[in-house]
Amino acid sequence: MLTKDKIIGIFFIDDLLKTSSHYEDSRRQVSDSELITSPVVSSLYFGGHQDKQDSL
Repeated sequence: MLTKDKIIGIFFIDDLLKTSSHYEDSRRQVSDSELITSPVVSSLYFGGHQDKQDSL
């Protein structure tokens, strides 16, 4: 279950990229913050197994 501190951490990644003038390619289908959040969630809930995360 996502607790308040974990949700804040996910938003922090997005805000950090925005404030650092991070450039995202216009052809992207997934934001960079989502790509960075994926392994974080995987390590918290699936023991680092990204392959198990895809089934959600």
